[in-house]
Amino acid sequence: MTVWLVVWTASILVVLWLLGGAALRGDFGAAPFLVIWLGFAGLGLYAGLRRMQTLLGLARPPDPPAPQARHDWDAALPERRDG
Repeated sequence: MTVWLVVWTASILVVLWLLGGAALRGDFGAAPFLVIWLGFAGLGLYAGLRRMQTLLGLARPPDPPAPQARHDWDAALPERRDG
């Protein structure tokens, strides 16, 4: 997991460097691709950080789903009359 975080952080830094270089050159055709890639790399980094917290026991596990009341299937039926 640590390698995942290091790789994504390094790739984000590389993309920021390339984005700055493209802006200085006036190459705005590469900017949308780099910005989209940067957004998805940020999501990957965020997911890795959340997973690392879970693995280290630092994050609180999600709460279990709330129990649901049992449905009364006979409630909508009319009363049965025998005889």
